[in-house]
Amino acid sequence: MKMRSFIALELAPEAHALLSDQLRTWKAAYPVGINWVREENLHQTLLFLGDIEPTSIPDLEQMLEELGNQQAPFELRLSGFELFPFKQPRMIWAQLESPDNSPVKFNRLLLHAAKELGLEPDEKPLRLHITMGRIKAPQSPAVEAAIMQAACTTPLLPFGSLSLYQSVLQPEGPVYTLIKQIELTK
Repeated sequence: MKMRSFIALELAPEAHALLSDQLRTWKAAYPVGINWVREENLHQTLLFLGDIEPTSIPDLEQMLEELGNQQAPFELRLSGFELFPFKQPRMIWAQLESPDNSPVKFNRLLLHAAKELGLEPDEKPLRLHITMGRIKAPQSPAVEAAIMQAACTTPLLPFGSLSLYQSVLQPEGPVYTLIKQIELTK
């Protein structure tokens, strides 16, 4: 049976703490019409692999180790919150910035390596963001303004863990199971 999977960049501890605090605040203030992400699910998706055969896991793990051993931790900063799309937003996310575009380059390496393994990953260009919530019912302009104005900036921080996850979609939100994690140490 195929399994839905993706490769994620784990958040720097300081970024995770800031976003977790913000999630708790928003969950209490805006409990209706928004499905908030669980704190433990905060991540930057580097490559969505889609539905894969479990037999491809050992090759994926090896690929992740090989590419990860050639990559230093990414230097990223949080730079604010965004509603997406602008008209009739469906997502709330934290924006990430990279001064050297290295996560986008690494995404392309992962994409080509996954294709060489016979997989069919999502080819869309990487957009640096961390999903905070999915808007299920229209929100008032006051709520949207409060979200956009919330403080969310950091200096450059090291994001140094890559993870391969299985994702099982549930009505109350996805459940992620860690398959493999490596530390970027180059």
